[in-house]
Amino acid sequence: MRLPHEDELRAVIQQRLEPELRLATEILDLGTRIFTSGRRITPAEDIDDFVVMVGLGLLDKACKQYRAVGAMVEFGLGDVADSIARMMFESMLAIHFVLRAEVNLTRNGVPVDPVPNRPLTTRLRTSLYLANDAINGRKLVRGLLQTPGLENHVAPEIRVTIEQHATEWEGEIGEEWTARITNARGYAGVSVQYLAESLGFAELYPSVYRISSSGVHAANAASFIDLDDDAESGVRFSASSNTGGIANALGFASLMLTNVIMLADHRLKLGIETQAVALHERAQHMRLDFPDE
Repeated sequence: MRLPHEDELRAVIQQRLEPELRLATEILDLGTRIFTSGRRITPAEDIDDFVVMVGLGLLDKACKQYRAVGAMVEFGLGDVADSIARMMFESMLAIHFVLRAEVNLTRNGVPVDPVPNRPLTTRLRTSLYLANDAINGRKLVRGLLQTPGLENHVAPEIRVTIEQHATEWEGEIGEEWTARITNARGYAGVSVQYLAESLGFAELYPSVYRISSSGVHAANAASFIDLDDDAESGVRFSASSNTGGIANALGFASLMLTNVIMLADHRLKLGIETQAVALHERAQHMRLDFPDE
């Protein structure tokens, strides 16, 4: 299975982005060695095993997303690479929400009212993340049950387990937090935009996340159509791979992964600070435009 001229373009990409792809390999290797090296983890005092598991699970997810970005870059599929990088942005937010020592939620710069007697500790933030997952699972099952023809796609015993699981998590986080994450449709009780703002990534929401939304939601068909100035000349479609946006997607994804690796190292005491900081600094100098030659 190949797009037109895919093999030829892939060879060009491998040659002209060789330094960037080599650095990307180093970054991914550092991330995956966290799971394969047998390195001892000595987390900060406010982080228990429960938080460690969720935080590392999210980092594992980010590593796989990063590999997917790299694969799409090598194939010359910039639009898809952008979409996956957008997913990585949400993974980065989740990792920061779970692992940071302190999180103060805001909306348009105004602090969100705290829930009485429920400070946003690392343990509570992790519980909110998992509770949101359980509540979404229940919503999914209920949607299936209400869809003609799909009523029997979930076994009764599984339905009971999913309902019970969501109810238990609602009891764990309390009524107020349950209402907040349900209304916001997000684990932090605020939208992705305000979570990014709260974590210090406000500028990335409009400049990266929102811009790539058109590709994710199939609202960018015009990007695949070329119209000549002369209406009689016809229409061309970009059915082949191309280099548009691939260097930028790889550079942004590299900054995100090195960012969360540094956070994980700081909070879990992984002993890789020197390597992580060095790679992050190098990633800041990655080429963002595809070279002409």
